[in-house]
Amino acid sequence: MRKGRKLSKLIQEVLSTESQSRLSKFGISVMERTDKVSGNDKAVIYLTLKHGSKIARRSLQIYCKKGALDAKTRTVKGDSKATSIIQLACIKAESFVADFRLTERELDPFLIMSLILKECDLKDDTPTFYEVLEKELERYQDLEDVEYTRKTVNKMENSVKHIGTFLQHRFGTKQVAFSKINHATAKDFIHYMRTQMGFCSDTVRKLHGLCKRTYAFAIANNWCEYNPFLSISIKHTRKEVLFLNDAEIKRLQQAQFLNDTYRETRDLVLFQCLTGLSYADLYILSPTQIITNENGLKYIFARRYKTHNDFATLLIDTTLQILERYKNHPVCIARGTCLPVPTNQQYNRVIKEIAKIIGINKRLTSHVFRKTFATLMVNKGLSKESLQYAMAHSSIGITEKHYLNQQAERTIREQAKIFQLITTTS
Repeated sequence: MRKGRKLSKLIQEVLSTESQSRLSKFGISVMERTDKVSGNDKAVIYLTLKHGSKIARRSLQIYCKKGALDAKTRTVKGDSKATSIIQLACIKAESFVADFRLTERELDPFLIMSLILKECDLKDDTPTFYEVLEKELERYQDLEDVEYTRKTVNKMENSVKHIGTFLQHRFGTKQVAFSKINHATAKDFIHYMRTQMGFCSDTVRKLHGLCKRTYAFAIANNWCEYNPFLSISIKHTRKEVLFLNDAEIKRLQQAQFLNDTYRETRDLVLFQCLTGLSYADLYILSPTQIITNENGLKYIFARRYKTHNDFATLLIDTTLQILERYKNHPVCIARGTCLPVPTNQQYNRVIKEIAKIIGINKRLTSHVFRKTFATLMVNKGLSKESLQYAMAHSSIGITEKHYLNQQAERTIREQAKIFQLITTTS
């Protein structure tokens, strides 16, 4: 029994020694990766330092043909200059590791890598996480009014700013290497955005998505090994679709205003509710976008400002009367447009004043009226496919997700028709 205990204790000591030896092992290796810029036949040589769970990998800025590197001998076939750079970097790595061990300093692969690059006079060309975000923001700004609207660019600017705020808070600097951010940091980011910044789940989800896409881009460029944001999922909280119902539209239509600004704004609201135009498309609506078909029906056929998708929406008596009312308006004549649309800020301000006057207790904005049109159309029987085209959406999914509000009345009405058929047949 005693011998058995002694043997067990000896085995544990051996395993413990092996475990410590394994943890203290410092790996130095070179590898080649396909250079996505030069083409599939070219490769870039990387130096990798590994200690425990920490891995530092940097480009040595050496380009060669694929398969030319012998990782074991650390040589490049037919390129003595490249071979000498690789071997010098590896010798420096071994020297720094030995020095760190002698002075009993913590073996940090990232610190040792930076020392090697400095000693070998090699610039670390790997961008930081925030630098890549800034580069993406520049792309958005360059494509403003070409591919992205000012609103979209502004959202991107704010997103990059918020991520930078977190990095400054967490690391004391915005310029943080991709490898420094791990799964725990990603979870801290989500927590910080919810508690310190006070953002709702949808805003946090969008910021998380931007971080996840940035890391996917970095992995594709061999700047990092894994995506710390990939395993984190944030639920989408579905918001109630805010819209005006039939009674509220009628109340708005029948309201009498002595003030010209109120009258004009009321007409613009009705026009949006009955056509589904966004504020931007309402602002630039011109007579050339109004088409008359062979049956005498008039409709708007245009390309949406935001998505550049074509759309068509019918003009009925009410909307045609509004267009007729303002065709000689000074603002319309000066701009060459159909309606005297004010600035978005002024429009939204007057909308709220009108809502208060006529007793509509909803937080109204110009976008609510676009949602009103969508809900009105689908609840009166317009197919989702037709509504998708009228709204200029890229997919039905967007229409369903953001604009449809299945009313109880429609469900009851459809059920009543079915029960009527059942009663008649029986």
